[in-house]
Amino acid sequence: MDQPEQIIALVRHGETEWNRQHRWQGRAGAPLNDLGRRQAEAAAEPLRRILPDGREWSWMITSPLERAVQTGEQITRSLPVMPVGTDTDLVERDYGVADGMLATEAAQRWPDGNFPEMETDQQIRARGARAIRRIAAAHEGDGIVVAHGSLIRMLISELCRTEAPRILNGAVNLIGSDGRDWELLEHNLVGELPVDEVEIA
Repeated sequence: MDQPEQIIALVRHGETEWNRQHRWQGRAGAPLNDLGRRQAEAAAEPLRRILPDGREWSWMITSPLERAVQTGEQITRSLPVMPVGTDTDLVERDYGVADGMLATEAAQRWPDGNFPEMETDQQIRARGARAIRRIAAAHEGDGIVVAHGSLIRMLISELCRTEAPRILNGAVNLIGSDGRDWELLEHNLVGELPVDEVEIA
């Protein structure tokens, strides 16, 4: 893809205590821990440098879950003021009865990873891709979306037709559109801070 018409940075929230404990977090309202706040602050560094010359971030939309909102607030402290909103379609995957459960316990009870009442891969892929297309169409210019690991991974796979990367806490993933198709431009860009490779969202 040549110069994209629109660029969106997909930022995963910083770490929470449930991330540290390896719990399936899903829709639960867990706040950032100390490391998570530093990761969120550090995310502003790659965001300041990754846009092509002459382009600026125009807007930010976050998941309404506390950890994503807090991450967005940390980022906006270091970047120029921009309109910020939330979108319920950006919430994390619903892990059903496994929400809040230690990953090891869930794996023992459901070795295939199919937790009862869990949102399916197809559902989260469709929801995430639909949300990004709708948000992109509703906003002019380049923007930042702050969301969750599983959601970001699945929507990248759906929109960009590529194997989605592991998403780190506080990492920036860049996608671009030519007005029709989407392409993954960068993934897992982080500021100068050690980042735990935690996959549980």
